[in-house]
Amino acid sequence: MLRAESSPVLRAQDLDWNLLNPAFQRDPYQHYRWERDHGAVHVLSAGDHTYYRIIGYDEIVTVLTDTQTFSSRTTNELGWLVFRDPPEHDKLRQAIAKAFTPRAIAVLDAPVAEIVTDLWNHVLADHGGDLHEFCNLLPVSVISLILGIPVSRRQDMSRWSLQSLEVLGSMFGFPVSSEAKQGSAKLVDCGFRLKSLANPG
Repeated sequence: MLRAESSPVLRAQDLDWNLLNPAFQRDPYQHYRWERDHGAVHVLSAGDHTYYRIIGYDEIVTVLTDTQTFSSRTTNELGWLVFRDPPEHDKLRQAIAKAFTPRAIAVLDAPVAEIVTDLWNHVLADHGGDLHEFCNLLPVSVISLILGIPVSRRQDMSRWSLQSLEVLGSMFGFPVSSEAKQGSAKLVDCGFRLKSLANPG
C-alpha cells in the first residue's frame, strides 16, 4: 500500500523533533522528507534539548569512526554499551561477542524455537489480535535465556526495558521516575552479567 503524501513542511520549527513522541514513531515521514530536503546534518530542538541529526552516509561514517572528535557518551551517564567510547566500548563488545559465536547461537536454536512456540500459542489462545505483547516478549525472552534468567522473570525484563526508554527520555528534558531509574539500573546489571558469562574470570 502506498503511503499518502502529506503536505510539505518548510520550517524545522513546524515539526516536533522529540523522537520518543508516539506521534513521531507512528509517522516520521514528514520529518524524513524535511531532512532530505535540507542537507545531511541538522541541529534540532525538542523541548529544552538540542541535538544533532545526521542522515548523510559519508557524514555518518565519519561520526562513527572518528572517535577522537565525536563521543557516544551522554550527559546523564546511562551506562549502556552504545553510550561508551573506545577503548572501553571495544573491550566490552569483544567480551560480549564471545556469547554470540555461531556455535553459541546454534545451542540456542531449540530453546528459542520453544519460546516462539509458547508465545505464539498464547496469541492463538487469545484468537489473534494485537501482536504487541508477542513482539515485546520475544526479544526479552531470548535475552533472558542467554543471561540465565528464568522465563518467569521475562515480564520483569520487559518492564525494565520500557523503563530504560523513559530514562532515555531524560535526554529530551522529560522527568524520570525513581521506578524507571531503578528498572534501568537493573537492566544495566543484566548487561554486566552477560559480560561475565562471556568472559568468566
